Amino acid sequence: MKNILVIGGYGQVGTVICKSLSQIYPGKVIAAGRNFEKAKRFSLSMNDKVLPLKLDIYNLETSHEVFTHTQLVIMCLDQKDTNFVEMCIQNKVNYIDISPSYTILSKIESLHSKAIESGTTLVLGVGLSPGLSNLMVKNLVNQVNKVNRTDTYLMLGIGEKHGNDGVEWLLNNINNNFSICENGQNKYVSSFTDGKYVELPKKFGKRIAYRFNLADQHILTKTLPLENVSSRFFYDSDFTTKELAILKKVGTFKLLKYKFFKNIFINIFVGALHIFDKLNIGSNDYLIKAEVHGEIEGKKGIIESVLFGSNNTEITGNVASILGNKLIKNNYSAGVHYIEQLFDLDDILSILDDNISYKYEIKSFN
Repeated sequence: MKNILVIGGYGQVGTVICKSLSQIYPGKVIAAGRNFEKAKRFSLSMNDKVLPLKLDIYNLETSHEVFTHTQLVIMCLDQKDTNFVEMCIQNKVNYIDISPSYTILSKIESLHSKAIESGTTLVLGVGLSPGLSNLMVKNLVNQVNKVNRTDTYLMLGIGEKHGNDGVEWLLNNINNNFSICENGQNKYVSSFTDGKYVELPKKFGKRIAYRFNLADQHILTKTLPLENVSSRFFYDSDFTTKELAILKKVGTFKLLKYKFFKNIFINIFVGALHIFDKLNIGSNDYLIKAEVHGEIEGKKGIIESVLFGSNNTEITGNVASILGNKLIKNNYSAGVHYIEQLFDLDDILSILDDNISYKYEIKSFN
């Protein structure tokens, strides 16, 4: 077989993917990126089961020899354009993307016809949210005759090793105004507004979650017959979630449009997370809840599921590894697909480790 190229393979999620797939395909997994020293150190730590490669995806030609020896690319970076993805398609290299940003995912969507023409399979939205959240909604939708509304909730732990990337993800989205689908029409809303209390398993209790520009709410109206979808976000620390909402309400985050202030915010948030870690405040728990309000045989009710565990980085990498192995072993239809268009929840849950908790509940339909 040819190689599995993991772009950003020495990063947090990339190392999880490389470690997992190298157990199945030793010597065939390549950790690629611009920093060869990091890639080399990681390779040595893996006893060369994972190979290092210096690669800048923004400085490549379509004819680059790396494509000749590659069967599958797993992208662990947020890209600024689709040039590299188009090179994969032109070279008939299958592709998986773990990015949570709908900005880049929507651009890759537009390559569907090119992918079909070349016979290449691309799978997007592979991770926690989007990813498992989409599969959970699909599973619930299949249980009802009619769907009236769909809500998804994502919780991340402030004790997770977010680093600068995690903080930038929050700050890049917290000021966003974005459109959601409501009754088949676009409605503009703003991140960290319109708080809503959500009932969770006993371990977590009742929490308040706020609107956030999560990709799954944009994707699900395209991949499933849904007209009302919204996504909300919160941290495991209720205090942190509420403080962010207050700062948003009083306009503090309007300063983020200035690079100087954005850098200050990043340093403050990273520093605060470091202090929380030292004081053992917060956890590395994650949680997804999906709710479908619908009808069964004319009776209205709610059907819901919750998935939770620890270490968002690890589960994202594990989901990507599972799909990577499936794309190596099986042939799937060509084109650009989201995870729920090719797979079901059971395809993933049956392989994930026992540290994942999944709860499914049907509330009364009457």
